[in-house]
Amino acid sequence: MVYVKMIRNTSGGTEYIKRLHKYIVIDRLTGEIRKDFVYMSGYGVDCADFDYAYHQMVMTQEYFGKVGYNPLVHYMVCFDHEVKDKEKASRFASLIADYFRNDHQLIWGIHHKPRKSGEYHVHYLVNAVNYRNGTMIHTYKTDVEEFTEYVHEVTHCQVRYSVMGYEDDLK
Repeated sequence: MVYVKMIRNTSGGTEYIKRLHKYIVIDRLTGEIRKDFVYMSGYGVDCADFDYAYHQMVMTQEYFGKVGYNPLVHYMVCFDHEVKDKEKASRFASLIADYFRNDHQLIWGIHHKPRKSGEYHVHYLVNAVNYRNGTMIHTYKTDVEEFTEYVHEVTHCQVRYSVMGYEDDLK
């Protein structure tokens, strides 16, 4: 079973982009590379340079006049124990990333953190603004379900999803 989580709590505006990008690679307590970090890649941004990737995403948002509260969509995909090595995790992560590549700047990173449900998970940081036409990405239930169906198609695994952060909209 693969689990897809869409995380909607993007407090901090555009700074959330930089914080989450660094979170993928850097241990915030030590300032060193995370012990569970496996691999990072992206589309439409220089994901190796935190500041420049941030600049690229923000410039896209500014170009289309779409700088606001929700600068990105954060998906996390957790693989089950069928994904036993970083090669398979990387292959699945890349296939899943292809869902966004034609319309959105994207950074994704893999963590290896053995848990009861599985060992590998991937964070996807998707610019909320489409770099081709400036439209905003939708995060309605049907959009999350469509993404979940795509994950099922490329991994051939059963997939469940959840959306975290809707409760923040009520405050």
